[in-house]
Amino acid sequence: MADRTLSPAGDTFLVWTAVVASLTTQLLLALLGLGAGILAVGAASTETIAWGGFLWWAASGIFAAAMGGTVIAALGEGIDDTRKTVLALLAWATAILIVALVAALAAGGSTSLFSSVIGPVPGMLENLQEGKKVTDEMRRSISAVAVSSVVALVAGAAAQIACAIYAPETSVRTTKRA
Repeated sequence: MADRTLSPAGDTFLVWTAVVASLTTQLLLALLGLGAGILAVGAASTETIAWGGFLWWAASGIFAAAMGGTVIAALGEGIDDTRKTVLALLAWATAILIVALVAALAAGGSTSLFSSVIGPVPGMLENLQEGKKVTDEMRRSISAVAVSSVVALVAGAAAQIACAIYAPETSVRTTKRA
């Protein structure tokens, strides 16, 4: 297939469309997980609930990133794989920066709706900000979540790139009007 040259405005459109698709999917899945998690809370330990929430956050983030890559594939008909990879990475990085901004704005209240989107770290760090004693167990937990978050985010980038390259393109046909 011939490479289609896209203008910078077209590239920007693809990136922002993928970002919106990713973040919307992430928000919807976070709300679904929050609702299901609240219903499921019972005799489970706090650690089990925290790791269950993290796993849901990671899986939904990877799925949301894949959704963004699929949007790039669908709308980027005729773009070569290298360009799709760059656009997918830009969309992924933009979405991460937006989530980090939301995390910074919501840092004052980790029980907010935003904390369900940004993951479990603010709740863990809230204990540190309140001056609670930092134990080795807390350090290990925060470290494990941080490293696991990086792994999940990189997996999301890989999913977004894979979907941008391998998802089927849609055929956009234009007709001339007489």
